[in-house]
Amino acid sequence: MTSGCDDDADKDGIPDAVDNCPLAANPSQIDTDKDGIGDNCDSDADGDGIPNGIDNCPLTANPDQADADHDGMGDACDTDGFCLVVAKNPDPAQCLNPKTVFEVVAAPRVKANTGDKVLLSVYANRQAVSLNYKWNVTSAPSGASDTVNNPTGAATCTSGYECAAQNEDKRPIFVPRHPGQYSLTVSADLQVPDTIEPQVMHAESTVTITVEGKDISSDGGCQFAQGRAGVGMILIGLGFGLSLLLRRRR
Repeated sequence: MTSGCDDDADKDGIPDAVDNCPLAANPSQIDTDKDGIGDNCDSDADGDGIPNGIDNCPLTANPDQADADHDGMGDACDTDGFCLVVAKNPDPAQCLNPKTVFEVVAAPRVKANTGDKVLLSVYANRQAVSLNYKWNVTSAPSGASDTVNNPTGAATCTSGYECAAQNEDKRPIFVPRHPGQYSLTVSADLQVPDTIEPQVMHAESTVTITVEGKDISSDGGCQFAQGRAGVGMILIGLGFGLSLLLRRRR
């Protein structure tokens, strides 16, 4: 015969009186932060003041939430080591590990409107090195023939792994004129042999840019024609005004 009161509400084999999560099954009774509330029902399991849902190390106290490689896993619990996820192209599969062969990541992966100026960037898994780059449009919407402005140049990679164009006035820029999806590929070559893998000096990466808006591929000619018409109207207006002035003087 059983008691009318159930002394194990969550059926985990631990009596409610001593269960640190009486309404959430947790037979292991794990309590990471030792606050008397089991991890299974503790909204802040590691006790660092950051709720589990937004804590990048939910079971390791790290109130500063430091994440040097931007992979979403806090430094305090990141067991994979440093592999930089580029903020402008946040794909963990393309993270940059400074201990592997020379690699690059093209950026930015963005949504843009037709006519927008998209500043292109290249990141490398090396610091304090110089490289030569070349950008190409490798796929584009049907009928599009857009190209990259200033597609080639030299860049120096900083401590943040971004490789800044040595001539800022010649930074690569992409201005899409058709709506749709473009793929841009950057090819990069180290200027001196690599210190880790000297035989690998070339790397490539592709980024996708999604474009919205109307097709403006023919706007250049219209704008030019409108500009010429505007100038013509200004000249006609000046001529008419001058003739009136001469008549008044007579």
